[in-house]
Amino acid sequence: MKRYKPFNFNEARRNPDMNPHIGAWDYAEEYREDWDVYISFTEIDKIGINPKSKYNTPVGIYCYPLREFWDKYIVMAKEDRYKRTIGSFAPFAGSAKYISFIRVKDKSHFIEDMYKDYGSDKYDRDIKILEKKYKEIMFKEYKTEKAIRHIRKYFDVQIFDNEKELWLEFIDYSLKEAKEKNPSVSMWNITRLLSDFLSADSKQSSTKWNLILSKDLGYSGFADKSGKGYIHPSEPMQAVFFNTRAFEVITRVDNVPAKKTINIHDPKQKIEYNIKNLGLENKDYIINMDLTVDFEGYVDIGNKHLKEIPFKFGTVDGHFACHMNNLTSLKNSPDTVGDDFICDRNPQLKSLEGLPKFIGGDLTVEYSMAKIYSEDDIRKMSNIKGKVEFGFGGVPYQYIPTKDKK
Repeated sequence: MKRYKPFNFNEARRNPDMNPHIGAWDYAEEYREDWDVYISFTEIDKIGINPKSKYNTPVGIYCYPLREFWDKYIVMAKEDRYKRTIGSFAPFAGSAKYISFIRVKDKSHFIEDMYKDYGSDKYDRDIKILEKKYKEIMFKEYKTEKAIRHIRKYFDVQIFDNEKELWLEFIDYSLKEAKEKNPSVSMWNITRLLSDFLSADSKQSSTKWNLILSKDLGYSGFADKSGKGYIHPSEPMQAVFFNTRAFEVITRVDNVPAKKTINIHDPKQKIEYNIKNLGLENKDYIINMDLTVDFEGYVDIGNKHLKEIPFKFGTVDGHFACHMNNLTSLKNSPDTVGDDFICDRNPQLKSLEGLPKFIGGDLTVEYSMAKIYSEDDIRKMSNIKGKVEFGFGGVPYQYIPTKDKK
């Protein structure tokens, strides 16, 4: 399993330009070792109970324990996070638009692992509570047409002399039908059948099931962290909260792939960020030890609204264009340009300081530079093999010497 360095949230917020996005993958990294954090996928920008659930489960907020989800489902190469959503690894509902990160509040009323944490002591307590509340109710209702249908559905015996007999038969049947013979599965099945027995339809049954577990027995939720399929066999590892008071929402973000962030203390990562920001990431380039960058072929960073060239270019084999920006100097221009160097239409340009030392083709500069430099001045600054033009919009500007030039 791959391990990644956690994302520094404080650093990102102090440097929003260098870290433009704090997303789902960043939060997953931050909280994936926290036992109490869960993730839930939703189509709308909020989290709550869906009363229209069609599944044979109690209504609630369904989610995955993040730590176990990561270890069980996130098996990938590091770069996959920039192509895939966290939800794409989930067995259910992972295509939803949003992902919420939530933390359980009161763990004393939450069963963290149904397999490990719900034992015979809890079962004995809960069965006494249920018997006290529902034994008499079931016996009073069992002669109604609805109840008779339920009795025929569950029991061979159809006539009961007293409430105790009916209750014991119901419990016996529930235990026989349980998928496993342990306290957790037994109680889950008892409450499931009890809610069904007392409800008119499956929708009402899911709501009643929630109320039995939360109101009658006092649980805020259950988690199947061991992945036994106790909550539902189609999703072996999951959790359910019975109301929104049982947890706090850490954050809710779009369920989208990660956007690359950089370590602002790493100069090479800064350069990589700026290369991509300029649209040059698909070109062949090398970042040298002195942090200059050599490019094979031409480089065009014109019309990018640049006030400065963001990193130092070394050698550019083809032409280099930085026209139609707001450059105030040519600092960080290449030392060597194999073809033309074009820097006209930079009206804020104050000087040609930083001009390449060698230009294999023509030089086209901002026309206002003609008031400061002669062609001879420029050629003393750079070895230019082609023409020197003072241009605007591709139209050469004729050099006119000023009085103070000799």
